[in-house]
Amino acid sequence: MRSSDATRLRKTTLKDDPPCPPVITTAATEANGGGLGYPACMKSDLSRYRWPKTHPHCVEECASIHVTQILPYLDEGTFTHGSAWIFPELPTTIRLVAQHSGVCRRWYFACVGCGRRCENLYRPDKAAPLNWRCRLCHDLIYASQRFGFRHPLRRKLTERKRRTRQKRAARFERSLERDRVRRRASDNLASPVSMSDDEAAVLAAQARATIEHARSAAELAAKERRERLESLTATFVRRMRDAATVASNKRERDRCTRHADAAEARLAKLRQPGADSAK
Repeated sequence: MRSSDATRLRKTTLKDDPPCPPVITTAATEANGGGLGYPACMKSDLSRYRWPKTHPHCVEECASIHVTQILPYLDEGTFTHGSAWIFPELPTTIRLVAQHSGVCRRWYFACVGCGRRCENLYRPDKAAPLNWRCRLCHDLIYASQRFGFRHPLRRKLTERKRRTRQKRAARFERSLERDRVRRRASDNLASPVSMSDDEAAVLAAQARATIEHARSAAELAAKERRERLESLTATFVRRMRDAATVASNKRERDRCTRHADAAEARLAKLRQPGADSAK
């Protein structure tokens, strides 16, 4: 593009653009050194406007029904072998479906709005009396997603929190029981064992027999290691003597002779009575 075309395009763009609205500055912005104001086409109370909440209610504010509260109404046959169940008094609101989890059968609510399985159904304060639906259908969030940890709704126990506390307490009880079992076992080991003289003599004889067997096995293994080491050393001495005999120069002959003499000294120490094979 030529420079004249670029200049003409820029002038056309600036001429076609609408004029910007005048900027209004308040006393607060002037006190802060001018700053940025807002256009006059906007309302003056825009800075005080609060955006509406995306989620109108929290889970802790609504009435809830957990699936464990409905299971006692099921008869034994339906609870064990059934695949679906409808509450007789509320046929269009509460419906249970079974889900196989290995050898177990877990029951869930089937939400009327979306049809998904869930463990809880909720009803906000201003909703219809039979409008029991899941958390997603009512567009609910948890109090922890909106309020700080000091808010009273954060201390309200939901069914999931209650079950979590029960499981934590059960784990703590099991750990205490394991500690008590270990303590009793350590006390039993620390306490002296009472036995008669005959039983003590039998145990002493068994201990002596075990010690003698271990000692004889160790002596036999040491003897085998000594014999094998003597055989290897004798073979090495013989090969060094042969290499010194056929060596082509004096340096090689002296080196082979020196190694043979050292090996013979080692072999003589091994053949001495009472010599340790580990040395």
